[in-house]
Amino acid sequence: MKNHQEPLDVLKWGTKANRLEQVKLMLQQVQLPDHDRFLAQKCSELSGGQLQRIAIARGLILQPKLLIADEIHTMLDPSTQANVMRLLKRLQNEKGFALVLITHNLSLARKVADRFIVMEQGSIIDNRSALEKNYP
Repeated sequence: MKNHQEPLDVLKWGTKANRLEQVKLMLQQVQLPDHDRFLAQKCSELSGGQLQRIAIARGLILQPKLLIADEIHTMLDPSTQANVMRLLKRLQNEKGFALVLITHNLSLARKVADRFIVMEQGSIIDNRSALEKNYP
């Protein structure tokens, strides 16, 4: 995971020690180990679920107001999908960021979304609250 603190380095956020501390804190928040051995691992040595958690951590380390998650659950087994989505929803509730979840999996989106926008060939064909009855 070389360049694990790249977003912080680019913005020259705090000292180098502060950046590493922020990375370790973010790793804890996405339920990953924060020890040096884990930080030294290559991406090819990580599981799909770990890679998704790293992507979430990188997206959240700068404390954005909006996170766009495009097909974040694909290529994961159903159990890992559920764990990653629960983690993402928990982090959203704790940190207060808006989440745009792009997915083809309506049943998964139905579990986490407050609002649905369904698109077909680039056009919005449906837009409603997830609380409305009889949503597909």
